[in-house]
Amino acid sequence: HPGHFVQFGLKDGRRDQRRYWRLSFDEADRSEKETQDTFDGILDAEIRAQKAVDVPAGMYLSGGIDSGALLSGFTRSSQRVRSFTLEFSSSDPEAERVRSLAQHYDFDSNLIRFSEASLDDLAGDVRTIEEPFGDLIISANRMLASCASQDVRVVLSGEGGDETFCGYDHQRGLVKMLG
Repeated sequence: HPGHFVQFGLKDGRRDQRRYWRLSFDEADRSEKETQDTFDGILDAEIRAQKAVDVPAGMYLSGGIDSGALLSGFTRSSQRVRSFTLEFSSSDPEAERVRSLAQHYDFDSNLIRFSEASLDDLAGDVRTIEEPFGDLIISANRMLASCASQDVRVVLSGEGGDETFCGYDHQRGLVKMLG
C-alpha cells in the first residue's frame, strides 16, 4: 500500500506492515500570505537539506515554475547560485524566461547552446541509461550535466514540479476551463 513499509523477519518469517506516511489535508482557514510563507519555509528547509554538501552546488534552471521556485529558495539560502540552462535557439522561450529571472534574482547564469553535434554520441547516450527511452532529451541532459560538472559536483533540479504545480500552458488552460 502507498505510504507503508513491510518488514520481514528472516528468522521467524514474520511479516509486519506499518504506515509511515499519510496524506492529509489541513482545511484551516489561512490567508494567501500565510500559505505562501508556509510553502516557502518548507521549500527553503528542503533546499538547505539537499545542498548540505562539502562540494560546490548549483542548479538546472529552465523557465518553468519548478526551477523558478527552486531558484527563489536557493537565493534565499545561499550566496551566489550557479545555474545551468540549455538554449536550443537564439529565440528559445525557455532561455528568454531565464534571462527575465535575472531581473529578479542574483545568480550566475550559464546558457549552454545545444547543437546537432550534441547528438553525435546518441548510441552512447542510449547505452548509458540501460533501458528503452523514447525521448531525445537524454542527449541534451547529458550535455547539460557534462557542462555543469565542470563547475559543480551537486546539481539541484526542479524536475517534476511543473506537473505538480500546473506549470505547463496546457495545464493552466485546463484549470481555467474547469474553474
